[in-house]
Amino acid sequence: MPSRVASSPLGRLVATICLLPAMACCIGLPTAANAQDTPAAAPADPQQRIERGRYLAQNVAGCGNGHTPHDASLNLDSTKDLTGWTGLTNATAPDISRTRIAGLPSADSFLVDLIKDGKKFSGAPIADPLMRGVAEGLRSLRPEDQEALYAYLSGQEIKKIDVAKSPTAVCKQRKPAAQAPASGAAKFAPAADAFLNKYCRNCHGPGQSFESLYRTGDLASIAADPAFVVPGNADASRMFVSIKNGSMPKGSRPSEFAGDLKGLEAWLNGLAPDSAATEPLAESARGRPLQSFAAFQDAAFKDIQNVPEHDRRYQRYFSFRESYNTWFDCEDHETFMKRLPVVAGGFRKLLNSLSHESELLIPKEVEGTGSLLVRIDIRDLGWSNEDYQFLAEPYPYGMDPASAIKLKPVADATGTSLPIMRADWFVSFAARPEFYNRLMRLPPKIKDMEDQFGIDVVDSIRNLRIKRAAIVKGWS
Repeated sequence: MPSRVASSPLGRLVATICLLPAMACCIGLPTAANAQDTPAAAPADPQQRIERGRYLAQNVAGCGNGHTPHDASLNLDSTKDLTGWTGLTNATAPDISRTRIAGLPSADSFLVDLIKDGKKFSGAPIADPLMRGVAEGLRSLRPEDQEALYAYLSGQEIKKIDVAKSPTAVCKQRKPAAQAPASGAAKFAPAADAFLNKYCRNCHGPGQSFESLYRTGDLASIAADPAFVVPGNADASRMFVSIKNGSMPKGSRPSEFAGDLKGLEAWLNGLAPDSAATEPLAESARGRPLQSFAAFQDAAFKDIQNVPEHDRRYQRYFSFRESYNTWFDCEDHETFMKRLPVVAGGFRKLLNSLSHESELLIPKEVEGTGSLLVRIDIRDLGWSNEDYQFLAEPYPYGMDPASAIKLKPVADATGTSLPIMRADWFVSFAARPEFYNRLMRLPPKIKDMEDQFGIDVVDSIRNLRIKRAAIVKGWS
């Protein structure tokens, strides 16, 4: 396709037709099957690898045509090479310029998130069918060609680190994953999956608190559950009706997620009527048993009895149960427990980082939980009950103590409706500014903080009691 096309309507039509394949950048890239039609695979030399990536991107896939903006006459704007373009079909080819690709957190954002998992650089699933085709085309590339493409687009090599590998596999062989029933629902599957991730799986997913009431697994298992889904009819599906009428998710209003719900509705309506007639789906083999929340309630109930009565209202529990149930679930118990000290160490580090106390707090392990439930006394952190309640206020996984026989006495003894908090949620949220400032009692002005710690900055500068310091990027 020449860079300048005719300005007549016919010329523009021809240009449009010719540019459509260009928008599907990378679909025609060489796979293992057609490798003989292209030059040899990416060499080890860094410069040759980059040249290989340039050849694939520009000569084979024509990425420049699809990802570079065009002017009104459909001429390429070379000053904005690969910065993204919304073409005549209204499909958007994203920014893949060197600045954008080199600015990604790591090479995995391109090689794993985009190519392997089919996600945008933002982390959201790719919804546009054309762009999903691009990701599929990239996925079919040989690994060395994927790396060469990244090297060219980013202008930098991938630094490989040799990691010692275990001589034996830590995961048991899984059964083949069940495939979702083939139907018109496929194009709505990403939106439906995104809705379930956002609103449902945090409570009803595998290993979560309300899994026993309704297990929100993968889309294939949901489509095959006749108790909750009527394929091809969202309004007759119990799962959809409970969400639409506001019964679920708890604490939400339908108006809050009406837009997101349309994707789930379209997916249900698009399912083939015979979806439920498929054979039972094979469960993936777990390497270790699920830990129930009821067992942890019971452990906390027994533990709080051993605490002096006047100290009980300052006790709080943190659980690693969710991490045990969901992280690398193909690993056996012994393998996960080797990870736990690292996970628990990060939790303890943050816990003590939210305190001005001079003594380190070491959480006490609760008997019978295999170190997966620990207890602290919030006074050891200098926290008040009001401080903990401020942290617990936005917690989304709480259970009404009145609904659980063993949880209620623990809640009554500790004086909080949330005596057990997920450690992974705490690590993700407690260091955010609103919580950090409250728990550390930070004053609004830096001068007030200096006074609080007895620091006179002006005097220190005047008497040269200062040192220049810096932090290496990425270190802490």
